[in-house]
Amino acid sequence: MTTVDLSIVGNGILGLMTAFELSNKDPNLKIAVIGPADRKGGASQASGAMLGCFGEITDQTFVNDQAEKRFMMAYDAHKRWPSVIEKLNSLVPKEHQQEINQGTFVVLNPCSGQIESDSFRELLSALERLEEPYEEIDPRIIEGFNPNQNLRPLRSIVMPNEGSLDSRRFMSIVKSLLEQRGVQFIEQKALGFYPEGSGYAVELENSETVQSSKCLLAAGAYTQDLLDAHPDIADKIPHLFPGVGFSTNIEQVPDNPIRKVIRTPNRAGACGLHVVPQSDGSLYLGASNDVYLRPQTLPMTGIVHFLLECGIEQINPALYRSQLLKTRTGNRPVTADGFPLIGETSMEGLYILSGTYRDGFHKSPVLAEVIAEEILGEELTWKHNYQPERDLIPTVDKEAAIKVYLDHLIAAYYEHGWRAPKISSQDATRQIAEEKIRKFYDTHGFEFGISAEILLMHELDSKPEETVPLLKRIFLEKESLTPVA
Repeated sequence: MTTVDLSIVGNGILGLMTAFELSNKDPNLKIAVIGPADRKGGASQASGAMLGCFGEITDQTFVNDQAEKRFMMAYDAHKRWPSVIEKLNSLVPKEHQQEINQGTFVVLNPCSGQIESDSFRELLSALERLEEPYEEIDPRIIEGFNPNQNLRPLRSIVMPNEGSLDSRRFMSIVKSLLEQRGVQFIEQKALGFYPEGSGYAVELENSETVQSSKCLLAAGAYTQDLLDAHPDIADKIPHLFPGVGFSTNIEQVPDNPIRKVIRTPNRAGACGLHVVPQSDGSLYLGASNDVYLRPQTLPMTGIVHFLLECGIEQINPALYRSQLLKTRTGNRPVTADGFPLIGETSMEGLYILSGTYRDGFHKSPVLAEVIAEEILGEELTWKHNYQPERDLIPTVDKEAAIKVYLDHLIAAYYEHGWRAPKISSQDATRQIAEEKIRKFYDTHGFEFGISAEILLMHELDSKPEETVPLLKRIFLEKESLTPVA
């Protein structure tokens, strides 16, 4: 049995950065970070670690005050990262120091639907409104970028203040620093937790336990498994789905390597195609995004094929001869309403930090500070209403949600090579899809505006007999509560 002041269940970026923040604030705090060394299925280990918030903008980013506030948290992190790296580098030898690979190219090509153009327009508007530098460029100057001519960009910009890190190297350095500070790393899977005495016991896969006064659940999508054993609080917390993403590491084209992030705007399912050069000389190609009922740990052949096809056709056909070095599967934690879970639960001393979807790595400096302040009883520097036990936060109503879903569905068709028949039109296909989704809403009595990602899960899932009961429990029960304004 291990006894500490705080047990952090989850050794991804949020667990590590929270432990780092806490050890800065209180060096005497005894901390244990729990999680398997390989982080199998975790989002952090599969990420490309693009440090950017503007590249993630969609036409829904500023749809209401709550959505805009979520973006502003990402914008805060955007401004903090240079000082985070500076502080980290001051603590490690020169050979372990990190540098942000500054510069992100965003290319708008004709491979998706209208939502991609809408996202690009919102991206430019936000850059100008917040006075962030960018430049519209000729895509032919982008190193390593040579798409098929029929897929050449319609427009391209460069954002000098967005960039990337090698996520796995960064986490390794933070872990080493924490070990030097006496933080214990228990490389076992946590099977569950339960109150014991004045604190908590975390059960490990090897049948041992970790005892602590306080416990933080930061296990990404796997946090839901831990909560399910405690329905008295789980039923009050927005459900966590795994947003499954597959990524690959491939060889660079030797005579024309990619040196900066190249990405598209976000697409159907809210994830754009992107390539990120890695510190080992390889190229990260990502990433798919599909919401499922249960986490996945193995790549799917069709999705990996689609991802590689996109990279070869839209980035550089010379990648056809690159060796496939690694495939990764990550499960991003997606809440039922799309907003994060941050703070203490009604079980005193039990905290949650999850539900960050695709920007957990990018937001980690802000999120770690906020949860550390709450654990230590300090005043929060970032006021939020993302407490774990809360009502669902609405962003769009039912009618708007149906429209967004249809926009994403049609865009997904185009991304997968769909061509509307000449004797019909895309409008006819959209009408058929609209009748189907309205029947889904009406048959089951849904009134809450469910996100396109979750609705696409139902559309594509092979086991609707499992998804429908869960969605009814999540959304019908929550709809009776008063939404957060």
